[in-house]
Amino acid sequence: MAQVDENHLYRDFCLRKNYPLEPSVKQALKNASVTGDFDVSGHPLGIETCEAIAYVLAKSDNLVTLNFTDCMLNPTCLNIIFEALISSKNIKELNLYGNNITTHVTVRLGKLLAHNSSIKTLILKWNNMGVSLDSFSTFCSGLKENQTLENLDLRNNQISQQSAKEIADALRVNTSLKHLDLRWNSIQNEGAEELLKSLEENQTLMTLQLRGNFVHREILIAIEECLKNHVSVLKMSTDHVVKTEILINHIKSLEETKTKQLTKITEAANKHMKEAEKRLSEIMEENRTMQKQIGTLEEQVFTYKTKHKNEKQRAEALEEAIKEREASIKEQMTNYQNTIEKLQKSLQMKELEQLKQVNTTQEKISNEKEVIIKLENDLAIEKQTCMNLRSELAQLKSQYDTKTKHLEENYEMDKKIWQKKYQELEAATESKIEKIRTLSSEKQQSLENTIMELTERQSNKVLLINDRIERMKQEKRMIEEQLQSAQGTVVQLQRENSSLISQVAEPARKLTSLLEELSNEKMQNQQLKHEKMEERKSREILQNEYETSKKEIMSLKSMYNNQEMHFEQEIKDMRHRCKHLEAKLEERERKIANIRHEEKARAKLLHSAFSKYWDRYHPSSGES
Repeated sequence: MAQVDENHLYRDFCLRKNYPLEPSVKQALKNASVTGDFDVSGHPLGIETCEAIAYVLAKSDNLVTLNFTDCMLNPTCLNIIFEALISSKNIKELNLYGNNITTHVTVRLGKLLAHNSSIKTLILKWNNMGVSLDSFSTFCSGLKENQTLENLDLRNNQISQQSAKEIADALRVNTSLKHLDLRWNSIQNEGAEELLKSLEENQTLMTLQLRGNFVHREILIAIEECLKNHVSVLKMSTDHVVKTEILINHIKSLEETKTKQLTKITEAANKHMKEAEKRLSEIMEENRTMQKQIGTLEEQVFTYKTKHKNEKQRAEALEEAIKEREASIKEQMTNYQNTIEKLQKSLQMKELEQLKQVNTTQEKISNEKEVIIKLENDLAIEKQTCMNLRSELAQLKSQYDTKTKHLEENYEMDKKIWQKKYQELEAATESKIEKIRTLSSEKQQSLENTIMELTERQSNKVLLINDRIERMKQEKRMIEEQLQSAQGTVVQLQRENSSLISQVAEPARKLTSLLEELSNEKMQNQQLKHEKMEERKSREILQNEYETSKKEIMSLKSMYNNQEMHFEQEIKDMRHRCKHLEAKLEERERKIANIRHEEKARAKLLHSAFSKYWDRYHPSSGES
């Protein structure tokens, strides 16, 4: 929203209700419109101004932090503000330092925590929340239900041992709280022990401050060790997540390369299928031309048969005429017999020539049958090549599936190993330092954002891979359907060829062209063999890439071990620094104790001197 919008809302509400305008609230809203921080600390606020502030909170989306430090808010004012914050989604920090929060307000705070899902930092120091155990238990029940609060400050709230037990019960359920400040209360040893027990179940809390609660040093050290364990476990889990993401990205790159190779293979198969279809179309055209030639030959044979029948009919007619005229023409029989014998000889010669022609045509038909058989063999060879291509595609798919399964198994094995290491670290690690905790808490937010982005990218990539796999399956189905259709066309061609064998006599001119086409097909087969050799080489390249990826994983593991050693050394250094700081603190406390002792001695001296002076100058009052 704009800079003036919050002030405009505040003025409209006050004018409608006839409420006075507070200059401190106006200035705070001006600053909040720029920075998002609404700060009215040190200014007492009444019920009317709190109603106006609640109205602005309900309408505005620009406010992020609220600071009500030392505002002397009564329970009704606090309830009004809490009602506005229950449905708010933009407030990240709420500061109620020094507002004398007691029983009823504590209950309302618990309800606010149970329903609000935006507040991450809640400052409640210097209040009286621990006075009533029942109200504090309701506050802790709201903390149980809350899943967004990360920082909680409860300093100087009169929290007792039993109240600390309620906090411990809440920590067993809550998974979002990371920093808890309980300094200067009355938790004592029993409450601290309950908190320590709750930390065994809670793995998200990073810092827990218990100074000024009359707690033994051993319990404090145990709590610090447990929190150190939490930090180290969180660091290990983040490293594990990063490495698993690296492995997943590498696996995806391998899958992409494999899909590219499969697309190349399918493109080559499609090209081969298109060439085979072209070849089949050419053969169909040749068969059509052959059918036309067969029709012309059949017409010629039909005309020849009709001529032969006509000649036979004429011969029969002549024989009948000769038989009728035998009586009248006996003298000319000898001449006619000679002529008839000559004609018969000529007819025999013609019949022999016709038989020779028929034999030659039969030889041609047999030769053409052999050519057709060769063509059928070539078609069978092409069919076998297609089947071999299909088998090679199936083998490549099976190899791809086996490789993916192997990679998934390796991923699951690595995951199990890391889980075991994680459990061992949970059982073993018991040390932690406050500086490392603060650094990890500051960096954790950025890491969580990056993790969310990476998970979203990963899910999108997984969806894309699934879509590509489905597309590959559909393309495979299309190829199989094309192969089935090609097989059907081949079967039809075989049937047509078998029907043509008994009828067709292909001319000898086309034998040379067929031989040339066969030589071209041989060249194509050689090209296919060359492509297979290239595919083998690509497989070897993939295997080499897989080995390099293994080496990279080993190097990452070694880097991880080196980082672990480095972190252990840093932890040792920090321990040494903490010991040094503790020694300095002890020296300062000694100096402070000495100064106090000296001040007490001086006060005694002054008191004795003043009493002597009084007795000297006022003896009557001393006697009385």
